Amino acid sequence: MKLKSLKPKYPTAEDVIEEIQRRQKAGLSLRSNEIQRSSRRDSTLYHTARRYFGQWYRAVEKAGFSHHEVSPCWNTYPTQQSVLAEIRRRHGAGLPLNYSAISLGVSRDTALVEKGCKVFGSWKKAIEAAGLDYDSIRKSRRKYRTAKKLRNEIIRRRKAGLPLNAKALFQGKNNRDASLYRSGIDFFGSWKKALKATGIRYKDVVVRDGGKRKYPTPEAVIAEIQRRQRAGLSIRSTALDDGPHPDVGLYKNARRYFGLWRRAVKRAGFSYWKKMYPRR
Repeated sequence: MKLKSLKPKYPTAEDVIEEIQRRQKAGLSLRSNEIQRSSRRDSTLYHTARRYFGQWYRAVEKAGFSHHEVSPCWNTYPTQQSVLAEIRRRHGAGLPLNYSAISLGVSRDTALVEKGCKVFGSWKKAIEAAGLDYDSIRKSRRKYRTAKKLRNEIIRRRKAGLPLNAKALFQGKNNRDASLYRSGIDFFGSWKKALKATGIRYKDVVVRDGGKRKYPTPEAVIAEIQRRQRAGLSIRSTALDDGPHPDVGLYKNARRYFGLWRRAVKRAGFSYWKKMYPRR
């Protein structure tokens, strides 16, 4: 049984350039990370551009735009002095300046940290260039200043039935705590070791947070691949990650049982090839 393929969305390099120019005229973002996380069409544009030009910024430049011009950080903070001025302003206003808070916190400013890292080489160097002590800022803003406080919070979350897996801590709707995860790595070297220090097995956390495993056997994986194909859903690995009908668990379990995603697809009775496009 073979999959039906569609024509590529952007069959030539010229089609990629035209789409980039159309997005720019429409006022849409050309930032690589935003394109990858948006719709399936946009992520297809990104991957196709890399196939033709090697890197996304090269495709942008071929379309007649400067890569720096389309990046928000270069528009918001065009000079080194503007970066330093904003760092000093945040410090004077009592806003957090540690990397986690400025990247993921409520008062985050990803454009500032991105430009600071690009111009000065790292966020620490940007802070020091502004005349501030990075170590004191990092320690004063640390939510969990000691390993004991970190372990107590892990135990509290465990007793309260709150998730402790990395995805929930970073992307959870109501109980996310990225600082807990990052502090665990700082104190113990890895999140797995941080859980072990509190007497919790990492495997137990993953299974408990996700409930009963959705695909407990290889047969369950094969059955789901066949169901997706019958329903006209894409079974490309990229579509399972960021497509309109994602299923990361299916992809991970397929790799656990079969080693590679294409082997699971083959076991399900379909032929697989790298340039396979989803059925509508």
